[in-house]
Amino acid sequence: MSYPFNSNSGLSDVDSSTESNPSVGLPHMDASDDVTLNSPHIVIRGESTTHSYLEQTNPDTAHIDWFSFTVRYDMLHTELEKLRQFLHQYFNIPPEMWRSTNSGWQGYDKKILLGKYGHIAYEGSSQRDTINVSIYGQGCSLAKDWNSISEIGIQERWKIKRVDLAYDDFYGVTVNIKLAIKWYEEGLFKAGGRQPKPHMDYDFDTGDGKTFNIGKRENGKFLRIYEKGRQLGDPSSPWCRAEVEFKSKDRVVPWDILYKAGQYLAGSYKAFEFISIKQCKIKTNKKATKIKYEAVKRWVRTAAGRSLNAVIAVEGGDLSEAFSQVVRDGYPSRISDLEDHMPAAAVKES
Repeated sequence: MSYPFNSNSGLSDVDSSTESNPSVGLPHMDASDDVTLNSPHIVIRGESTTHSYLEQTNPDTAHIDWFSFTVRYDMLHTELEKLRQFLHQYFNIPPEMWRSTNSGWQGYDKKILLGKYGHIAYEGSSQRDTINVSIYGQGCSLAKDWNSISEIGIQERWKIKRVDLAYDDFYGVTVNIKLAIKWYEEGLFKAGGRQPKPHMDYDFDTGDGKTFNIGKRENGKFLRIYEKGRQLGDPSSPWCRAEVEFKSKDRVVPWDILYKAGQYLAGSYKAFEFISIKQCKIKTNKKATKIKYEAVKRWVRTAAGRSLNAVIAVEGGDLSEAFSQVVRDGYPSRISDLEDHMPAAAVKES
């Protein structure tokens, strides 16, 4: 596996002892340490708002606020070194910022912090030789070329695990909490014709900011509309953010989402169609469970056996009359081996 980028750092420069313990030889860095960067700085949760952010961000576009993907490996240390080069070249995250920790993350045994820009998790009995790379909002703001990052991801067969798409309205005109409630009442957040359950986090007029949520964090798609400026400490700020979190649960998150953020955000709910004339949607994977004939018989016996017996008894033991009252036309499409058990004539008629 080779990434299409150049780097001055070679694998031979790293102590061979890291092969058995990749955290050995990784420079340590205090969480407070920082690096001076020339790229635009995008404010994320917990940071203070700056005028430069407002000036450098196009309010008519969406942006990536979280990017997480997994990498399969044969040689752990080799893959970590490649990722070190990739993150330096495409996210401007210096190799010296890597800091090993004694903690794990979501089933992974070990974690490396990338300053305030992200983290890398690896090793773990249930993780099947994968490395998880998570880039936070502030790290995503340093991305130099989302198109190239997408191409590399496809070429190397990486798998996107999570992408957050965000749209900011610094004046609270096109996106705000009152509008979110109105959109919900108008059915503009419906998915597949179903009205999802909303949830509101109130600040009880403390100025800390309200949040309107659709869905659950553990699902494949989760929406939050919140008063970003107030959550950052300005109780009078009108700044609101709409953010949709996509995960690879029950869906494959496509790589072009990285450079079509506005189109995928616009396609996530009817409420956001104003963000982009062009809209892209992520389809869910609906895997129909194929059941076999013998399993159907067991299910009928368990679920309705006594009820059928009662119907037969009421009809004086007349099976034909009893079944004519409870049997419906057609066959379950999920019975994968139905033709193997039916007479040839019946199969031909069906």
